Amino acid sequence: MLEILDLPYWDEKDEQGKYIFRDLLTSSIWNSNVDKIQSILRLPYWGNPIYQHLLTSSLWILNAKHIQDVIEFCETIGIEQFITISLLKKSILQLKALIHYLNEQNISIIINGKLNPIFNYSSSVLKKKYHIDLKELVRIEKKENIKLCLS
Repeated sequence: MLEILDLPYWDEKDEQGKYIFRDLLTSSIWNSNVDKIQSILRLPYWGNPIYQHLLTSSLWILNAKHIQDVIEFCETIGIEQFITISLLKKSILQLKALIHYLNEQNISIIINGKLNPIFNYSSSVLKKKYHIDLKELVRIEKKENIKLCLS
């Protein structure tokens, strides 16, 4: 516990003198270990203003590799400025499945300058409210990925 409190990140400030990471010191941090915390805080994205809204205690349920993979995926398709914590919680396969679903339905990924809310809903809400079975979409996506690999 003291190892976490002794990390130098808590004293880092931005150009305006505001602490960058201190708001992450919430009770949920104690479910993580010092190595996991450091690996997340070391990610190169936090200096970029488009990612700073992601600096919430919800990061502690993720791991650095997953955060990096999702951000890189979003950058490759040009939606990095729309990333939310809810989107970060999804797997790349889930994101691809949702994108393919939207494309097949001729529904925009970006609506009125914002990410389509479908990306922020849990799979249970998607199924109950919108009749979208994310597990089935992922199963189809996996099948398509296998086809691409075999071609």
